[in-house]
Amino acid sequence: MHDTSELDELRSRAAELAAHLSETYDVEVFVAGSIATGLVLPGERDFDFALSVADPDRYRALYGRLSSEFTENPVYPPDCDKHIFWAHALGEEVHLALLTKEKADLVREAYGRVDALSASAKADILRRKARAKKVWPFRRHRYNRFNRRLDRELGVPRFPREPLPPG
Repeated sequence: MHDTSELDELRSRAAELAAHLSETYDVEVFVAGSIATGLVLPGERDFDFALSVADPDRYRALYGRLSSEFTENPVYPPDCDKHIFWAHALGEEVHLALLTKEKADLVREAYGRVDALSASAKADILRRKARAKKVWPFRRHRYNRFNRRLDRELGVPRFPREPLPPG
């Protein structure tokens, strides 16, 4: 587990990146994933962000811009209300989740609940996370499955692929 100063440094860097992304794309951005929850293993630098957009037309325009600039996770169809991009910002690899405001608000609320867990609960989760990262074979598949189960356990929402409402 990261000590407090390491997590604080990661969160500080994530805040810089979020501010840069918000300014660059003129959109509400918040830190997501393990840095938001405080569930970061030593050596991890996984910068995840949610970009929250209320207006469907603005969402479509931002989707067009992001999809022309970055690599998109191909799981989500173009008319969907959630998209994931692999990108770079200020020299860091980042993952961007483009979400409708409604969904982004639910995710942010869930991350706040997880971050408020006790130190012993977080330590237990981090032990399980470290074990999941070491499992062979199919390490990435098993680790991703672990993360999906952990999200369910912690109440972090996972959304179906739904069409974006008309603008």
